[in-house]
Amino acid sequence: MRKKRLTKSEKATLDKISGLQLTALMMLKERVEVLIKAAEATLATINDKGMNNHYSKHSDILRYAQEVWSASHRLGELKALVDDMEYAYGEKK
Repeated sequence: MRKKRLTKSEKATLDKISGLQLTALMMLKERVEVLIKAAEATLATINDKGMNNHYSKHSDILRYAQEVWSASHRLGELKALVDDMEYAYGEKK
């Protein structure tokens, strides 16, 4: 089967998606680093003070974890979109 050549519009679409992937990847990395830092701070407090500490009922750790999941989910969706487009364009088998 002969490969279809990408049009300028199709190439531009793939380039735009690539940019979105890069942005999502940078967001994922930054949020993972923040989550790790917050988790390590909590772990240090547990090790140092145990039950003799006033732990927050409103910790940001859940929000950070949700942001990590959201960025990861977005990357997965974008990758699936690229794979679908490449398959449709005959770029991938």
